[in-house]
Amino acid sequence: NPATAIKQIAEQRWVHLFLNGYEAWAEWRRTGFPVLTAAPGANGNQIPRREAYPVQERANNTNNYNAAVAAFPYGGSDGLNARVWWDKP
Repeated sequence: NPATAIKQIAEQRWVHLFLNGYEAWAEWRRTGFPVLTAAPGANGNQIPRREAYPVQERANNTNNYNAAVAAFPYGGSDGLNARVWWDKP
C-alpha cells in the first residue's frame, strides 16, 4: 500500500533525525508523520508550526515586519500555530 509505505518512510526518517531537532520538526510539519500529541496545556494543546519573529524585529523594523506577516499564507499570522508556505494543511 503506497500510503503505508510513505508513512513508514517518514517515521523512519523522523527517527533518523532524532539528534537533529530542527530537521525532525520540519520533517514532521512536511509529512505529518509520526502522529504526535502536544503536551497538555502547552501552546493551546498544539505543537508549534513555526517560530515567531523576534520582538526586536517587530519593534525595530515595523514596516517590513507588517509586510512579511501580511504575505504569510493560511491566514497571515505571526503566531506559533501559523503555517509556513510549505506546511500544507
